[in-house]
Amino acid sequence: MDISQKQLIDGKMVGVIATYRDDDSNLDYIIYTDESKDENGKLNVTYGRYKLVDGKIEVSALETHDEEVKILEVLKYVTKETQKNGSN
Repeated sequence: MDISQKQLIDGKMVGVIATYRDDDSNLDYIIYTDESKDENGKLNVTYGRYKLVDGKIEVSALETHDEEVKILEVLKYVTKETQKNGSN
């Protein structure tokens, strides 16, 4: 997966996989990676709520199971589209 959009989060440069706004809750979410891999060679991915504060991205933990279900659906869609388009 090509992660071309880089952002500084928690003092580290990371690749942003996706962001989205949930119109029902008016909350913003982010999925990102430091591009490290787990023991199976899969990309380590982090996700959570985010907001911009003084031009910096602040990420906080999800608070409900429904939020996690929604963000995992977004990640599944992005992964499927990336594979369909032939990106690694």
